[in-house]
Amino acid sequence: MSSLERTATVGDRRPLSRKGDALVIRLTKWAVREYNNKGHHLIFIRLLKESVAHTMHGHDYHILLYAKNEDNNHQEEKYETRFLYSPWENQVITLINFNGPLFESTF
Repeated sequence: MSSLERTATVGDRRPLSRKGDALVIRLTKWAVREYNNKGHHLIFIRLLKESVAHTMHGHDYHILLYAKNEDNNHQEEKYETRFLYSPWENQVITLINFNGPLFESTF
């Protein structure tokens, strides 16, 4: 079972109960690859902050992460992404947004 809690209500955004959950890391790396498909060159480093909201369509993840930017001398920079993961619909993942580099987080 992933770090999603059974007691969460629909639309309620909560921090994940297990930091660095393998599923969340795998999904975040997917989001970085999707962002890179648009001409960017990031390498995922680590998660900084994670939260999830349960919706009728899936799990709405909001992630703050560090990635190295190959276009900026491999400088480690902070990025923010949000994606929807629907495990009951053939594990469909939809990228909602990917922002950065961030100087201040709105998270």
